[in-house]
Amino acid sequence: MTFFQPHLSPPHAVGTLLNAVFSLYNFYFPHAPRLSLPDRRSLDDFDINLHTGFFPPTPLSRLPPSFDLWEDGLSAAAGSLCLGDDDSSEAKSKREFGQAWRDDIDLVSIFLISDLCRFSSPVSQVANAFSR
Repeated sequence: MTFFQPHLSPPHAVGTLLNAVFSLYNFYFPHAPRLSLPDRRSLDDFDINLHTGFFPPTPLSRLPPSFDLWEDGLSAAAGSLCLGDDDSSEAKSKREFGQAWRDDIDLVSIFLISDLCRFSSPVSQVANAFSR
């Protein structure tokens, strides 16, 4: 049994450590109730990609034209926004644009998640997950 596997993600590392602890417990206390972890579920069971996490493995396609205001807003923001607590000179130079962008986005009407559920794409899968 390997006790140290640096390539494991934190949840898997904890599971590996617990398995080792339970194995030692079961070895030294053979007459006590056996301890074990329930069957491990894979990341796929939770729609988590091993490399991209909760993001899809490939970029999503653009939403239909009825969502162009949102898509255009997102496109305008790419590479032009920074976090408010970033004090680098690059971040400071983007703050004026960022504030104007946020003000514009605040004026865009919201849409219902159910509007996204009508489409057959990964977007509708995400929308269905959030609408439950």
